[in-house]
Amino acid sequence: MKKYRKLLGVMIAQPDAYYSSALIQGVLTQAFKYDYDVAVFSPFIKDKLSDLWHVGERNIFNLVNYSLLDGIIFVPDTLKVEDIDKQVETDIKTRFKGPVVSVDIETEGFSNIFTDDVHNVKKLVSHLIEDHNFTDIAFMTGVKGHPHATNRLTGYYEALVEHGLPIDQSRVFYGDFWYDEGERVVKELIESGRPLPQAIACGSDTMAISVCEALKKRNINVPKDVAVTGYDTISAGINYVPSITSANVPADITGIRAVKMLHSLMTDTPFVDEPCEPQINVA
Repeated sequence: MKKYRKLLGVMIAQPDAYYSSALIQGVLTQAFKYDYDVAVFSPFIKDKLSDLWHVGERNIFNLVNYSLLDGIIFVPDTLKVEDIDKQVETDIKTRFKGPVVSVDIETEGFSNIFTDDVHNVKKLVSHLIEDHNFTDIAFMTGVKGHPHATNRLTGYYEALVEHGLPIDQSRVFYGDFWYDEGERVVKELIESGRPLPQAIACGSDTMAISVCEALKKRNINVPKDVAVTGYDTISAGINYVPSITSANVPADITGIRAVKMLHSLMTDTPFVDEPCEPQINVA
């Protein structure tokens, strides 16, 4: 294979999903500004294996010719099927000697960059406080210990502190970033013996929808009785009735920043990071 430009490799899964698609678009946008080519290595599955062709998909990473790559963007949080992330990490460390940027998961031996969830969730919770005058806001984040869950919870905490509101741990809940935990959270809030919060902010639109469904089942009106917000602005949240107030995950900006960091490593020039401006989508 003859190369005409420097070539970046992107190791990611489920390229058609909202986050991966936006991140790849950001990578392409910035890479082409530097006149780099991009090769994306990606199975179409992220969370589980079921059919034989799924098993075959993981072999995409065995096809990587590391000698052709000048830099790598590694997105391990998307590579969770049977520890593919560990396989790919080991392959990179063994077979590639150039610069690597790991996205969202701190990986030893690689440079690391993280999506700015803190600032965006803080802005969303601040919207509830400033525009709706809410003072009692519960928060449902993702899986305990997951970087996205931690960062989104930090954004919630920072919004409360900045507005002089107390942090009440009984109003904090961990979920799964999916549709499975809203029933449990609403049940716990009701059984606490306290009035329901004025709002329940969630760390993903899917969790917000699950909360709305649990409230509706109990004839609790959303948003009249309890406001519910999400985070990531997926089509399911936009099309839900009532539509979910949300904020965009700046995955495209993360992709741009990752390429800028990789470029700085490849050219031995300073990396200047630039924060993104949150985009709140009010229903």
